[in-house]
Amino acid sequence: MALLILSTPNMFDVAFRKWVVQKTMEFGSFDKVSELVTSPIQNFLEDRLDVMSDKLREVEENFEILHDYSMTPQRRPKILMQTCGHVAGAAFYYQPRHFREENVDWPPPGKMGPNLKFIGLSLHPTCGGHFAFRSVLIFPNVLIPEYRESVPPSILSAHEEVREALEKFNYNWKDSG
Repeated sequence: MALLILSTPNMFDVAFRKWVVQKTMEFGSFDKVSELVTSPIQNFLEDRLDVMSDKLREVEENFEILHDYSMTPQRRPKILMQTCGHVAGAAFYYQPRHFREENVDWPPPGKMGPNLKFIGLSLHPTCGGHFAFRSVLIFPNVLIPEYRESVPPSILSAHEEVREALEKFNYNWKDSG
């Protein structure tokens, strides 16, 4: 069994803001937090997952946590989060290779830098692109006998609509569109 953790926009108001206030009180000032905490979201998630891990170990010793930033020694991701999200049924993963047509040169060549790859896009059924896959907890000894795979809903229907979303994501990601 595996458990996928993602964050939605309300995470910032509900949990992250409280964590920042707690750290500000702990370190004495917000400037000190900014100076000492180099990756606030990463530290926030690790703090929250440490508490959860302690509680989980009371019932299951054997599990592994992989984060969206977990890398192999070769600097490759340990886990493909968009694939996990699709398999879990959390978000539909639109992969460019599924939307190519014969005799159509797509994605358009030359619009990206020389070492950049045209990548896929995950869209959540209610949050759209305003969410993030954060971590996966893997329980190798926990089996679900009658498990049925969830199929994530596709919120884009036409091939042209998907291509347009993929192009906006790849070419205009800094300005969200």
